[in-house]
Amino acid sequence: GKTHRVQFFGTTGKHSDRYGSSVRVLDFKDGGKRFVVSIATDREDESLILFRPGATFTFAAAIEHVLAAIADPLDGPYGSLNDGTLHRLDTVKIPYLRLESETDFTGQLQGSRYYRDEEVPWRIEKAIQLTQFELFEKGARLWSEVQISEAPFGDAPEPQPVEYVPRQFVCDEAFFVFAWRKGSEWPYFAAWIDSAEGLRAFRSK
Repeated sequence: GKTHRVQFFGTTGKHSDRYGSSVRVLDFKDGGKRFVVSIATDREDESLILFRPGATFTFAAAIEHVLAAIADPLDGPYGSLNDGTLHRLDTVKIPYLRLESETDFTGQLQGSRYYRDEEVPWRIEKAIQLTQFELFEKGARLWSEVQISEAPFGDAPEPQPVEYVPRQFVCDEAFFVFAWRKGSEWPYFAAWIDSAEGLRAFRSK
């Protein structure tokens, strides 16, 4: 319910079509209140996908929606509302992101584990994943590290003429960010952005 002024990157006006080959529009509804755009990366089999739902979506529902949009993307006439490419007069605004998270998987990995021909079981005492994600005008950067510590002898734990229609792809409300490999049923990175945390505050010169 609060308004925050944040820094963003994107494109607008007559030069937006320069990015038509790298930005694909998979879904566009309600005048831009809901959209899915796919942004190409330097790896041919990967893309960054932004989904502004305009309503409440769980991660599972959002992933299903994006998969449906990937399978049946927009394919209308160039310059129209249903054009699958970015065209002249389209506007894209994406806030800078810097996210950091630490997830403890120790509870999910409890239980005895045997390695190779060892007869004595080991148990995981600590399993933590550290993740950092950045999104800016030159691309996205994802870094992840897993830290695991184990202990032996442990007891098992508890279980036509182009008529351009301007469109707005503006991430000024809650949205999902996915890093997706082509053909995968699940993204290898997913984030739900619903606050100013992780966004870069706007500073006037």
